[in-house]
Amino acid sequence: MPPLAALARSVFAPCALALLAAAAPAQGSNLHVFDREDVLGTSMHLVVRGDETSAKQAESVVVAEIERLAAILSRHDATSELSKLRLAKEPVRASSDLREVLRAAQSWMELTHGAFHPGVQGLSDLWTAAVKRGTRPTDAELAAARAKLPAKLWEIDDAATTVRPLSDVPVTLDAIGKGYVLDRATQKAQKLDGVKGLVLVIGGDLRVRGSDPGTVDVVDPRAPAENAPKLCTVRIRHAAAATSGGYARGFGLGGKHLSHILDPRTGEPVTKILQATVVAPEAMRADALATILNVLPIEEGLALVAKEPNTSCLIVDANGKQHASPGWADLVVGPEGAAKKAEPARAPKPELPQPSGPQIWLGGELKLAFELAKPAQEGGEGRRRGGGYKRPYVAAWLEDESGKPVRTLTLWIEDDRWVDDLRRWAKLYRGHRRDADAVTRATRSAGKYELGFDGLDDQGEALPAGKYTVLLEVVREHGTYQLVKHAIDANGAPFDVALEGAGTELASARVTFTKSEAPKK
Repeated sequence: MPPLAALARSVFAPCALALLAAAAPAQGSNLHVFDREDVLGTSMHLVVRGDETSAKQAESVVVAEIERLAAILSRHDATSELSKLRLAKEPVRASSDLREVLRAAQSWMELTHGAFHPGVQGLSDLWTAAVKRGTRPTDAELAAARAKLPAKLWEIDDAATTVRPLSDVPVTLDAIGKGYVLDRATQKAQKLDGVKGLVLVIGGDLRVRGSDPGTVDVVDPRAPAENAPKLCTVRIRHAAAATSGGYARGFGLGGKHLSHILDPRTGEPVTKILQATVVAPEAMRADALATILNVLPIEEGLALVAKEPNTSCLIVDANGKQHASPGWADLVVGPEGAAKKAEPARAPKPELPQPSGPQIWLGGELKLAFELAKPAQEGGEGRRRGGGYKRPYVAAWLEDESGKPVRTLTLWIEDDRWVDDLRRWAKLYRGHRRDADAVTRATRSAGKYELGFDGLDDQGEALPAGKYTVLLEVVREHGTYQLVKHAIDANGAPFDVALEGAGTELASARVTFTKSEAPKK
């Protein structure tokens, strides 16, 4: 693999996010990468193995299928089948797709005795309204909302192809619908002539198809920055992975972050689980289970996974302790797992030391947070249902006081042929990073990313205190170019500054340094 391709497919690329994915290519095959933003409200990464024409056709098929299913399953689109179903008083015609997802959701409701419940959207709406007024919902409000959650939300009649709603409670299929989309979109693309394999990642959930396995990095929920060290790496084939956790989204109340994942049985945000990752034959199953494992007690969750065929999980509790199902170790790549034994031989690649543990430098954490601007779309925003838009190329790095580049934080580019479009980075700096086929993490909002810095230069040596410049370069194919930067004095003192010049391709960008909390005794 060329050095630049190795860098572009590194763990320092986003999903998802943090989303770069690629099935291991067979000898003589071609790999083609496609990145998009605002796909089902998050980011999409697609890697196709095959000829270039087939790969581009596969991207078109994937995007078209995502948009088709978004028009059926979305709770945000008032014209979707799901939205119309909620407003109906009588049985309504429903597509086979909607009936299949509704039936699966009902099955998980029954199997978990309400720990999984699409009607949790009503509780989420209650929390959103309460947080806006600066309070938590009252016990009476929570009790009233829980009382509205029925044991059964709909009746499905496949012979008549109809669904009859049994309640007008707000519902969401977010915890299962994305998995269904991954399964269906990859299934259609895999059937194309010339497509030998593919990996599709949407918001950190992913589906691998083809003869080659994919390696998947699991994000550490205690350090979820796009380029932070990962918890572990697993290898999967013809399967899916999904991760759910409350660190990427949630409610801010009283200076504290509360998980967006609610226990339907109590109405409260979950607190005992930081993250759950599931590997399963289908993305829809992995998607639902990842959410369920955040709600159930750990032992109950592990017992549930043990009953599911060819399914494994890793749960990280609130104290950071890992709880794995019996089959998990068979997937893990490296000394702690067995998957390394089955890894096919590959030519050695240049690698740099990978940091482990928290991203601490000078007694604190340096972070670069930014949001990509959403481009205008021909025909108006109403045309963008779920397929999103092409993500720009991005490079972020640090330079020392003399202007010498010392550390690349990330490089996101689909094809190394276009790296020169990142004018300053391409002129100054090239490097190597460890390959990662995909990263599974909790879903975050579209276009919003965070990068961390561990204090090491590109040779793995510690950088001293001093003056540095943080640079962020963004270029859109056939579009605009933007370079923003800010000089920082890294002396251990906290700071929080905006990078000037955001507005064209960047909605915002900030670099912060916060002192680390002293370890608890």
